[in-house]
Amino acid sequence: MMEELFVPAVSALVVAVLAFFTIRLSIRKKKPETEAPANPVVPAAQGVVQETFDEAIERIERAKSGKTPEEDLATLGNARSRR
Repeated sequence: MMEELFVPAVSALVVAVLAFFTIRLSIRKKKPETEAPANPVVPAAQGVVQETFDEAIERIERAKSGKTPEEDLATLGNARSRR
């Protein structure tokens, strides 16, 4: 009689423990969303990128308004592809 009750009791206990850990692990606390700290490098990097962009636009404008715009623009394109 004891053996007949032992297997179902142990099985029920194992299922209960598995259910407990499954539920506990599935419910996780969400971390509070915080803003990233201010990075002092960002404004400097943005300035350098903008300055480089402005210089590139200026070179293109000079190439377009030169004596031979086709050759000047081709030279710019070739220089860019060599980088």
